[in-house]
Amino acid sequence: MIAVVLQISWDSLRRDRAALALTFLLPLVFFTVFASVFGDMDRGQERQFTLGLELQSDGVFSEELLATLEQNPALQIRQLSGVSRDMARQAIASGQFDAVVVVPGDFDLNIEDGIGTGVEVLTDQSNPITAPAVSGHLAQAVISTAGALSDEPAEEPVRMDVIDVVGGPDKRPSTAFFAAGLGVLFLMLSLTNRAGMMLEERESGTLQRMLSTQLGLNQLLAGRALFLLLLGLVQICVMFAWAALAFGLNLLDHLGAFAALAVLSALSASAFALAVVTLCRSREQLTAAATILVLLLAAIGGNLFPRFLMPEWMQAMGWWTFNAWALDGFQQVFWYDTPLAELWRHGLILLLSALGLFGLARWWAGKWVQQ
Repeated sequence: MIAVVLQISWDSLRRDRAALALTFLLPLVFFTVFASVFGDMDRGQERQFTLGLELQSDGVFSEELLATLEQNPALQIRQLSGVSRDMARQAIASGQFDAVVVVPGDFDLNIEDGIGTGVEVLTDQSNPITAPAVSGHLAQAVISTAGALSDEPAEEPVRMDVIDVVGGPDKRPSTAFFAAGLGVLFLMLSLTNRAGMMLEERESGTLQRMLSTQLGLNQLLAGRALFLLLLGLVQICVMFAWAALAFGLNLLDHLGAFAALAVLSALSASAFALAVVTLCRSREQLTAAATILVLLLAAIGGNLFPRFLMPEWMQAMGWWTFNAWALDGFQQVFWYDTPLAELWRHGLILLLSALGLFGLARWWAGKWVQQ
């Protein structure tokens, strides 16, 4: 009898493709994602940094230092001139550079005299990897340059002055990241779960009775989408309000940009929820599909860990997910103080994502109702 029970259990699992995917496919997918993100660290493989470099000194040492830096495969150097703190901040906030390095005008003279001198490394403290890595590359380049120009051991007194040009004492990058990342993640989870009521209505026959009245399928989906939009909007507002009250997130100074992104994020998440629901045929399928899709999107889109930890191919893949644009938009607002007008691309992509997902939901729902 035990063998019979075992056979019945196996047959039940084998016929349930969603359960098989949850049992075997999802763990492999997440292992692949995390191994891709953290595997390079185990192998000692360094990521490449894009640096803006202003050489205010034009001596021999500075010229040789520039040549040494350009030969470093981990650094992509672009020379600048007349860099101000505000210019560096905008360049780093927009992703143009990972950091901006300023070599002062008295650099060569101080090196020759053996006097301690400082090199400014302008960076963003929300990325804790960049400043130590760039400072290490610079220090090594200075030592190599000194060794190439002198027969004496290269132990030059150079100080790396790391300056955060993006944040400030009243800003907390982790609060902004987790409020946005977890807010969008639970938005997808909760709205997909709530949209599952359509499956219950279909199984009970309520859906067919509703459609037999003057209510059309387009009106039904629009009504469901509006409900999910309002529910998601309240949910994300509660998340950010709590982050402001309990953890000091500066919400009041960014209300306009926050409101626009909150509406578009909730709209995209509601369309995503309808698309997933209309793709499924039962609550069991919805549970499995929603779990797989939401966690996969969250991992690739950066909701689970910062995207700067990811390899470049995974970061590029993340831009194909609507949640990555929502997350990046909130970070642009609360960390980089980006005005609403400069977030037009985020808004456009979120809107197009919502329309595309709603179109898929309408197409699948048409087949869904006929079955």
